Amino acid sequence: MGGRLVLGISAALVVASWVICALSYATQGGGGDAGIVVLFLVAAVLTVAAAALVVRAWRSSAPVLAAAPVSIVASLSILWLALAIGLRG
Repeated sequence: MGGRLVLGISAALVVASWVICALSYATQGGGGDAGIVVLFLVAAVLTVAAAALVVRAWRSSAPVLAAAPVSIVASLSILWLALAIGLRG
């Protein structure tokens, strides 16, 4: 039970970070420079890694706590991207 809760929170944290990033992008307008593109690629790769670990741990007996740190790092990189987009405007 506790493991599924951690996985749910890990997934929700990443989704919420993307929502904040999308709101920042929507309010500041489109376009961007190379730095924002690199941040986006890093955030996307970490999101895919976090999602893969969450799904793997949900379906099998894989370690649940492996997904949590990756989800936190992914969320931080997404929020960093949102900040970079916000400061750009």
